Amino acid sequence: MTLGICDDPDVHSSSAEYASRFSGAVGCWMLEVQENLVCKALEVSNISTILDVGGGHGQVARAFSRLTAQRSRYAVTVLGSTMQCSEQIADLLQEGKCTFREGSLVTLPFPDDSFDAVTCLRIVSHISDWPKLISELCRVARHRVVIDYPPITGLHHLAGPLFALKQRLEGNTRQYRSFNADEIHQCFRQQGFRIESEHGQFSLPMVLHRRLKMPGVSRTIESALAAVGIQRWLGAPRVLVAENGRLPHLGANS
Repeated sequence: MTLGICDDPDVHSSSAEYASRFSGAVGCWMLEVQENLVCKALEVSNISTILDVGGGHGQVARAFSRLTAQRSRYAVTVLGSTMQCSEQIADLLQEGKCTFREGSLVTLPFPDDSFDAVTCLRIVSHISDWPKLISELCRVARHRVVIDYPPITGLHHLAGPLFALKQRLEGNTRQYRSFNADEIHQCFRQQGFRIESEHGQFSLPMVLHRRLKMPGVSRTIESALAAVGIQRWLGAPRVLVAENGRLPHLGANS
């Protein structure tokens, strides 16, 4: 299936078809890498309420429901473009592990500073008005915003020119926009947020790991590339953590 940039990209990323991209051992490993980065970003004081914009895929809601079971700490609200976007997290909703709200991704139906933290994964590179999205994420976040995005670096930048090949290899992929880091950073700065941290997830394109189908080997390769500094500069997608510059710095939990 080929999809382009649109106003409601979470309809696809919340589907069973999209979830199949992360099935199996390789998919679980990829989600584990992302989960570790996101959870670490929000393991700071004063964060207990989280809004996950476009998060019907459940990648944030499931991670924090597990942490909540251990610590009784996080309350997660998932925002989706339509009620259809709640299908993949129906079990979490039924068990009261998160809540769901329907609404526009670029006109969030919440007052300013409604949540301690706001996350938005798999969305920025697929939505039409990405600057408006980022401004809205910052508007409703009291402390931190966490997003991911594909940078214009390394082998990942070839995904655009080689999209037809990527589609043949993966099947259910979709087109996306890559970013210069400066344009993303500038957008956050305009909202009064500073970049707290930024980490690349994979040095090699995810399609190569999917085709390899050997998560142990992929983990070893990525660890080796990280050890020599390649992942720091070329890793993608990048998980970016932005902090509200108008508030005191948040300290890590003891």
